[in-house]
Amino acid sequence: MDITEACLATPAFRAIRRARPDLTPVVLCPKSAVSFWSVHFQQVLSYDDSASPQKLAERFAGGTYHSALILEDSRAARALSRLGVPQRIGFAVPGLDKLLTDPITITMDHGPLPHRVTRYLKLAEELECDPHQAENFAPPPSPTTFHPAYRTRSGLGLGTGRRMADGIFSRAHPIPNGKPETRVLPPLLARKKSRR
Repeated sequence: MDITEACLATPAFRAIRRARPDLTPVVLCPKSAVSFWSVHFQQVLSYDDSASPQKLAERFAGGTYHSALILEDSRAARALSRLGVPQRIGFAVPGLDKLLTDPITITMDHGPLPHRVTRYLKLAEELECDPHQAENFAPPPSPTTFHPAYRTRSGLGLGTGRRMADGIFSRAHPIPNGKPETRVLPPLLARKKSRR
C-alpha cells in the first residue's frame, strides 16, 4: 500500500480500533512506511521492502494473530496466508480474494465516481464500526522535532514551523543582524482582488 492509500485508509483503521478496544492492532508494513504508521498505532512490525512472502512468514511465525485486515494483494498478505491466520478479512477482488477467509464485497452507489476514502469507510461499516466520527479524521499530533529534510539548501532552516489558527505557518527568517525575525507567510492560494 502506497502512502496515498494509507492516508485514505487511516480514518477506517481508526474507526475499527475505536470500535474494538478489546483487540490489539498490529500493523505489518515495509520499513519505508513505519514512520507513517507509528504515528497512528503503537505496535508496528516492519520488514525489508524486498522480503519474500516466505521470509516474512518465517519472521512473524512466533506471533499469535487471530485476525488480519488485508487491503491488497501484497507480500505481507501472502505471508499472513502462509502463517494460517484464522480470520483474514479484505476486499473481494480478484487476486486478493484467494488469500482471504472472509472476503467483503463493497457496493458503491451509481453516479459520480466516489472518493477513494469512501471505499475504506464502507469496509469499516461492513465490520460494524462507525467511521463517520470526527475523531477518525482528526490530524495526528504535530511533531515536536522536524526532519532535517525540511531545511533549506542554504542551511538557513525553516524555523519552528509553529501552526497558526488559520492554517498559515510562521517561519523564522534570517535578517542582516543575525537575529531571526518571525513573520507570517501568505496563504498558498491568495484570493484575487475583484476588479471594478
